[in-house]
Amino acid sequence: EAIRRRVRRQSLAMILIAVGELAFAGAMLVFLIGFAVRHPQPIDVATMAGFSLLVVWALGFSWWYRRGMWRPSAQPTAAFLALSIRRCQRRLLALRTGWWLLAAEVVLFVPWIQSHVESPADSLFSYGFLAFMAGGAAAVLVFLRRRTMRELRELEAVRRESDARTDTDKHGQARTEGDGYAP
Repeated sequence: EAIRRRVRRQSLAMILIAVGELAFAGAMLVFLIGFAVRHPQPIDVATMAGFSLLVVWALGFSWWYRRGMWRPSAQPTAAFLALSIRRCQRRLLALRTGWWLLAAEVVLFVPWIQSHVESPADSLFSYGFLAFMAGGAAAVLVFLRRRTMRELRELEAVRRESDARTDTDKHGQARTEGDGYAP
C-alpha cells in the first residue's frame, strides 16, 4: 500500500510539475521574444532565438521522457513498484540531459555577455553572476541525482525482497517463505 501511495503522490507531483513547466516555458518565450523585439541587434536576436529553441526543446523533452509514466499498466503492487523504478530511471535520464541544457545555456550566454559588457566591472559582475547561477544549477542537478539514486536503490531492494518472498513452484502456484518454501 505504501508503494501505491507513493505512486499516487508522484503522479500528482508530475501533473503539477508539468503544468508549472508549461507556464514557465510560456512566460520565458514571451520574455525572450519581447527582449528580441525591444533589442533588435543581431547578437540579441540570435541569443534570444537560441534560448527560445532551448526552452521549446526542454519542454518537448520533458513531456517525451514522461510518456508512459503517468500510471501503472496494471493494478498489482508489482506494477506500481515497476512504475516507480521506471520513473527513477527516467528522472536520471532527464538529469543527464539537464547537464547538456546547462552547458548550452552557458555557451549562449558567454558571447552575449561579451557583446554587452562595457567595463571590467561589468564583465566581472556578469561572468560572476553566470558562474553563480550555473553553479547553483549544477548543485541542484547533483542533489537530485543523489536523491534519485537513493530512491532507486530503495525501490530495487523492495523488488528484490518481494521477488525473494514470492516465487512460483513447478505448478505455477505462488509459494512464500511462510509456507516453508525457501528459494
